[in-house]
Amino acid sequence: MRIPILLSWSGGKDSALTLHALRSSPDFEPAGLLTTLNEDYDRISVHGVRRELLERQAESIGLPLRKILIPRDCPNQIYEDRLAAALREAKALGLHHVAFGDLFLEDIRAYREKQMAALGLTPVFPVWGLDTAQLARDFIGLGFQALLVCVDTEALDSSFVGRPFDEALLRSLRRERRIPHLRPRRADLPRAGAGQAGPGGGAGAVLVPGFGASIGCIIMPGDDDDLFSDETEAPRTDGPALGRGAAEAP
Repeated sequence: MRIPILLSWSGGKDSALTLHALRSSPDFEPAGLLTTLNEDYDRISVHGVRRELLERQAESIGLPLRKILIPRDCPNQIYEDRLAAALREAKALGLHHVAFGDLFLEDIRAYREKQMAALGLTPVFPVWGLDTAQLARDFIGLGFQALLVCVDTEALDSSFVGRPFDEALLRSLRRERRIPHLRPRRADLPRAGAGQAGPGGGAGAVLVPGFGASIGCIIMPGDDDDLFSDETEAPRTDGPALGRGAAEAP
């Protein structure tokens, strides 16, 4: 019997690969998604993507979505308290395992393990330690589609914003001598705005037009309103700017 598991969902490519890994696993059955949103901007706290797109992702995937709302410039204690409350509710429903899409940041993994242990939950890291270049190719080969929606211009030129995550992008990243793995630098701290890219990367990719593989399909054209670089603010007045302290939460 497969174990039901809650998935920390950022709306981006690593979350999608984690979901694919779980659905391909004989051990786990994804039973829900958990996402942190900035309650002031009504956007995912990772990529700054609107709640409406997140909800359409969840609908396409076919899993219930549990939202954690945090304020702008949220103190970490508030984030941790609200995360703990959401996870206790999930535990009461019989979910004792939580999956994360972390790949290689040891301090982030240790932080999550400490959080889960305090709640009597078991963290699972299905894509941990996998080769990031191969994962990028797998993402494309499996039929996933995504757009780059936020760029750290100290790592990549702002012209990368809005580009599809495809082979042409990977070739461009190789020319820029960037590892084709895009990840926020501090994945545990719930700052407002879109995530800043981490070692070897320069952007955040969010699933927009389709999921592919075993995850279903959603038709959702990209919107310039969801694209950011750290040189500019969102075109809409209710959108977040990309901040240096911005980072990913579940």
